[in-house]
Amino acid sequence: MRSAAMLLSVVVPVYNVARCIHRGYESLKTQTFNEFELIFVDDGSTDGGGLLCDELAASDGRIRVIHQKNSGAGGARNAGIEAARGEYIVFFDIDDALHPDAFLVISRHLVQYHPEIMIFGYNEIDSTVGYNIRFVFEPITIRSNNELRDAYVERLAGLGIPNGFVWNKVYSRSFLLSHSIRFENLKIQQDEVFNLLAYRYATRVSVIPDVLYDYFIYHKGNTRSQYIPERINIYRRVRDAFLELKDFWKLDDVRLDVYIYKRYIDSLIFNVNYNLFHRSNGMSYHHRIATLRELMQEDDTRRSLEHLGCMVSLRNKYIYALQHRSAMLYDVFRRMDVAIAVLKKGVRKIIR
Repeated sequence: MRSAAMLLSVVVPVYNVARCIHRGYESLKTQTFNEFELIFVDDGSTDGGGLLCDELAASDGRIRVIHQKNSGAGGARNAGIEAARGEYIVFFDIDDALHPDAFLVISRHLVQYHPEIMIFGYNEIDSTVGYNIRFVFEPITIRSNNELRDAYVERLAGLGIPNGFVWNKVYSRSFLLSHSIRFENLKIQQDEVFNLLAYRYATRVSVIPDVLYDYFIYHKGNTRSQYIPERINIYRRVRDAFLELKDFWKLDDVRLDVYIYKRYIDSLIFNVNYNLFHRSNGMSYHHRIATLRELMQEDDTRRSLEHLGCMVSLRNKYIYALQHRSAMLYDVFRRMDVAIAVLKKGVRKIIR
């Protein structure tokens, strides 16, 4: 019988989230299955978060704290993988919450089925907008990599279960170590690239219907609202990670092609609207338009639009502008949307 005490290692990256540490720790402390180790990775916090982790470690023998220079969430998780002693690794974001029985449900499944990757459901909660979406997945048990490949498009390519998170998954530590699966140094979306690499080698994957995690969307300070100079290159890396897995498995499915290239075009549009024209971007207006024009002319954009062909609706005004390579028309559409958003915000204030 394996030691339950070393079944789970919980890796928690910590960077300038001192305000969330006690609430997040409470979510872990109150687990009905409490025989786990907790690894806080202080990723160069400047708000006292590292000190708070040390204080918690002094009162809870399950806690270890790693202090390191800032290397991003991926680098912090990599440090946690290297330090972990448990048979399985759980990644937890300190500003989210686990349901009280989460580790109990997880541990029972792991002991019975021994998966390399386990996936569970979650709630997506946005208290600002006022919605709570419950993601419940149909149970599935994968027993070979070929079986995973066959199920991928229907179940795991984002058409069914999102690839983009690690906090609703559990990973065998020996599986990660034996295949050198680590997070890349990406400011955002490193979770998705990590999972796409893991799927290449996984032979035992379990999906359970239980909803065990609350994922909170925060509008202030989230990565979607930040200016990230390398954002478009990160989107390219995500697209390439999909294509690499597709080539590795020799998958030929038009639905997957549409998904990959549509996602890239959507990401390109997001990058232009919310990053290129971000107030923190120091470019002049003419430089921004010139950069937009360059993006439109690139082979990446042209190839993506060609792959989509007539499968995307021309009612999407931004895709229409991209297809016609008109930076000025694109900016007219963008300005219209900004004006409409400002007008709606003003009307909401008046109604209140």
